[in-house]
Amino acid sequence: MYNRITWRNLLEDFAERFLNVENSFFKTFLALFKQPEDVIVGYMKGMRKKYLPAFKYFAIALTINGIYNFLLRNWLMDKLFDAQSSLIPMSQDAAQQEFYSAWMDTILVYQSLLMFLSIPFLAMMAKLVFWNYKKFNLVEHLVIQLYAHSHISIVLVVLTIAFSWITLML
Repeated sequence: MYNRITWRNLLEDFAERFLNVENSFFKTFLALFKQPEDVIVGYMKGMRKKYLPAFKYFAIALTINGIYNFLLRNWLMDKLFDAQSSLIPMSQDAAQQEFYSAWMDTILVYQSLLMFLSIPFLAMMAKLVFWNYKKFNLVEHLVIQLYAHSHISIVLVVLTIAFSWITLML
């Protein structure tokens, strides 16, 4: 059956997928606070319907980070720097301030790539740290890091936006 896409169809689809009480994103998000072992170990044991899979959760975290970076670079950065003078120490000369600004801009542009590349590194580090603890292999450590890094990233972005908004309102 062929139906043309309308704004109503699009909004209904959005509401059904993302705002639904039975939404697996919200279930996963809350469960990672309450019982993270159920989400992560359940995923490793094959229970993949109740919670979001690790890569989907990571993709959502990257999307939220991308939106935050867009807001930060195009709107919040100027307002926060104006409100709090600057995050750059005043004792620095113009060349140091320019370098710092360029470095910060580069980090914001490539943050998603850096986040993606950090996951295998963190998984290898976890495997080395827990060398004697043979319960999880390297791929399972990768899943643990995907969930953990994604969850921390989402929480930090939400808190940062909330506190930035409060700072701008004062």
